[in-house]
Amino acid sequence: MFIKTFSTAILAVCLLAGTLRAEQSSARIDFTVKSGKIEFKNPTDKNLKMYYASWVKDEAKKVQRVSAEGIVDDSKWTKITFELSVTEDGPLSIGLKSRWSKTDRNWVYFDDITVEGAEKPIVNGSFEEAGKWSHPKGQQVLDESLAHTGKGAVLVWHDKASYQSVQAKAGQTITVSAWAKFCKTESKEPK
Repeated sequence: MFIKTFSTAILAVCLLAGTLRAEQSSARIDFTVKSGKIEFKNPTDKNLKMYYASWVKDEAKKVQRVSAEGIVDDSKWTKITFELSVTEDGPLSIGLKSRWSKTDRNWVYFDDITVEGAEKPIVNGSFEEAGKWSHPKGQQVLDESLAHTGKGAVLVWHDKASYQSVQAKAGQTITVSAWAKFCKTESKEPK
């Protein structure tokens, strides 16, 4: 009798834990240069990864584009940090988005973006004001209850990203940090 009761209790706890689990996805930051190469070391945190654009066929262009991802969930804001450098002086494009999915839109909030080591720093990394970031209308969110700090954040998914460029100097380590939080998943409409 004890084993049956104990087994039932364990099953109930497991089922409850499964329903209370936070939803998650990956917050993604894409880095792009027009010439030279982006160099990086993979983060030691197992929830973070960086990789060259495997979908780009031209090897010379593949090393000009790096994606960095961090696992985030909807229960809390998570800080993700990546380090990289470039081999030639010039603009470094930073794109905030979510992981790619063939069938879903994975919406992710970003806030409080910082870039250290760039010649020209990021502007409005807290999304408190309009402008400086390039993204579709309506993606800047002005709501204290949704922002990490202040009242502003940006809500993106893979195909509706937010972009800004900084000026990078060859050989200089650039550290990009962002706070991210998963919002929701929606099915893509069939085309």
